[in-house]
Amino acid sequence: MSRTVNVNEEFVVVSEGKKDIGKFAVLGNDGKFDPSVIPSIDGTGSNDQFGASLASKGYQKLPSGLVLQWGNETCPAAAGATGTLITFPIPFVTECYQILATDAGPGVHVVSTLPVSNTQFRVWGMHQGSYADTGFRYLAIGK
Repeated sequence: MSRTVNVNEEFVVVSEGKKDIGKFAVLGNDGKFDPSVIPSIDGTGSNDQFGASLASKGYQKLPSGLVLQWGNETCPAAAGATGTLITFPIPFVTECYQILATDAGPGVHVVSTLPVSNTQFRVWGMHQGSYADTGFRYLAIGK
């Protein structure tokens, strides 16, 4: 079913088929309805404010300025105590607050991460007390 967006004098109305599924007002700086400040709501995440790349290594920008980034990477055993640098899909504007990482298998590995800049983080992978080739998935949160 297709979605439509209609703008009238007071509201933006989002419809799916013949059913209205959302209705909201957008106010400009003067407190009056201002259709020029309506964000993209077509599901593509195509504007800068709510930009997104919904790929396997991607990101989602939220209205608050918070950014979620994720990916699927590998840390090679040869990286040892130095670990491996991983580059985020896009730079965080301010900082990376937290990175959550999980072992992507096979086997049971320990994964550890540390943000090192707005563009990269370092990761280490171990199996049974030794550095090991470790596939992992991550979710990074920042602004």
